[in-house]
Amino acid sequence: MSTINQPAAPPRLAVPELSIGIGLLACAGAVAWQTLAIPVSPLYSKVGPTVFPYLTMVGLVVLSLLLILAALRGGWQPEEEKETPTDWK
Repeated sequence: MSTINQPAAPPRLAVPELSIGIGLLACAGAVAWQTLAIPVSPLYSKVGPTVFPYLTMVGLVVLSLLLILAALRGGWQPEEEKETPTDWK
């Protein structure tokens, strides 16, 4: 009996990672919305009270997009699931 090499199945959508990524993206939107409400005095230079919330928002957006991308590629799997089984025949 010969075995036919079947192509690997396309990666499935990882729903938990996708939902966490969307949640992080929503948190980044909330940070941006609340940062816009911070009153900024014209006496401040370019680095004012809104710089660090915007940096936090950018970090959240980048991490959430990376997590969503990983979820669309199938998410994380344990090492033993990634490896192909060895055929000892």
